[in-house]
Amino acid sequence: MSIAVVAKYIDGTLFRGTTLNIGAKDTFHLATDKGELKEIKISQLKAVFFLKQKGQTAQPTSFPPHASNLVVRFLDGEEIKGISYDYHVNKDRFFLYPIGNDDSNEKILVNRRATKLVMLRPTVDSAKTYAAPSVQPSDQFKPLEHEIYKILYKLGLEIKQRSLPIDEDFIKSKSIFLKHKLTPLLQAYQNNYSEKNYRELLDSKLQDIQIMFGDKSLGVLNQILNRFTFPSNR
Repeated sequence: MSIAVVAKYIDGTLFRGTTLNIGAKDTFHLATDKGELKEIKISQLKAVFFLKQKGQTAQPTSFPPHASNLVVRFLDGEEIKGISYDYHVNKDRFFLYPIGNDDSNEKILVNRRATKLVMLRPTVDSAKTYAAPSVQPSDQFKPLEHEIYKILYKLGLEIKQRSLPIDEDFIKSKSIFLKHKLTPLLQAYQNNYSEKNYRELLDSKLQDIQIMFGDKSLGVLNQILNRFTFPSNR
């Protein structure tokens, strides 16, 4: 599935287009709106902006305890407030989810080299300051997406750090674990969106996992996910 993105360089140059995937490597290929195919080096970018799909409005309006509430100030002076699930002071890049529904970006892959300041904000105070004044009906299900991502993220990290071989017993045990954890979340999500929507949601989160932990974690996660049946539409 093609992803609409804007790749903006530190010097201000930008390219709009689509990419099939931004993996764990330092480069990705972008098919520009002008029909060119460019190899993009993430280390040279300010950020990769993942654009919302048509009709997509959901953005974080609350601050789960496992998320980092951030203010990111770039070298060019732009400042963006959002939450991140993979931010760490020693990481070269991280995902930032802008707060509220007035932002055109679903998420942003931030290059730390392009930032002047990354500041953690107290969750309680910032929730009062930046939370949307009124929560739209679709927004109340955003925490489901956060929980799905948290589960996949923790398992992806476990796979990457695992020193023992990935064998059949591991795949089987983790498939039972994911079935127990994900099925109720996906059923709740499906009650408000279509099966296509939550499959696309999983694909999106798995792409994030690949960027963070590489192809190995993604491959094992896909093996695990293939072991259980998704809840079907009633």
